Amino acid sequence: MIKGFVAAVLLIGLALCLWILGGHTVQNPFEVPIVTLAKLSEITNSSMEIKFTYPKANQCSLLLGYPGGLPIKLMSQSTISVYSEDGNVSVPLDETNIVKCNWLDRFALSGCLISQPGSSSWDWNKKFRGQSTNFLVLSNIPMGGSVWLSYTRPSGWNLK
Repeated sequence: MIKGFVAAVLLIGLALCLWILGGHTVQNPFEVPIVTLAKLSEITNSSMEIKFTYPKANQCSLLLGYPGGLPIKLMSQSTISVYSEDGNVSVPLDETNIVKCNWLDRFALSGCLISQPGSSSWDWNKKFRGQSTNFLVLSNIPMGGSVWLSYTRPSGWNLK
């Protein structure tokens, strides 16, 4: 009886794996939000443009990461401008708009969250246009770092 049960569970598991590998989707079985950390670009020039498609998300944070510490004093003349179909906003990178965080520690990077100007909110979800092209324009930013996006997908989304 137990052997038959184990065989049935293994057969169902194999069928589910083949279903997913065949390109089908399966609902998130744990009903927990899924946090994704995505590197948008390395900072190779002091002024550059980054084009990306923002996924549909509940919450989104914009981060900078640098190996060996954040060059906060070098950022005093730096700005990041966000352009989407909903308009644009420029963020001066000063002590009022950046806060150190440990979110990029696993990549051996010192990270900082970038807040929206005039607010303490790190959630950029309303500024980025979901499922469409968005642009970040970096000006006078120290090279050697990277730009990251951390976003939370709803719990009911499909896993693929």
